[in-house]
Amino acid sequence: MYLGLIGFFTAILAGMGMGGGVLLIPCLTLLLGYPQMQAQHLSLITYIPMAAAALVVHVKKRNVTFKRLIPALLSGLAGAAGGALLSSVIDGAVLRKIYGFFLLFFGALQMFSAVKRHRAATEEKKNEK
Repeated sequence: MYLGLIGFFTAILAGMGMGGGVLLIPCLTLLLGYPQMQAQHLSLITYIPMAAAALVVHVKKRNVTFKRLIPALLSGLAGAAGGALLSSVIDGAVLRKIYGFFLLFFGALQMFSAVKRHRAATEEKKNEK
């Protein structure tokens, strides 16, 4: 039951382009007790159908620039292969810490970006008056 709910919500995030693994991996490791490597493998496997479904929707909405697709695809494949090789030689505990730092770092970037946008919008409203 929990796995189905987690899968549902991570698929929604992936469909919106946020990356379902950001939610899936912590849920699998922290809530369900999966080992880090197994959680990452499951995240990668579930990404394929979620990304394919999202791609179909974005192509229909004409949100895809096809001349940029091949370079993005090739660099993504190279990065995925490199990441898989690297994660196979890193201890699970170290990998978990790296992933946690990654989430905190990019979460902080998102927060600062949102604050900056909010301040700019507030300043713009002040200047309009």
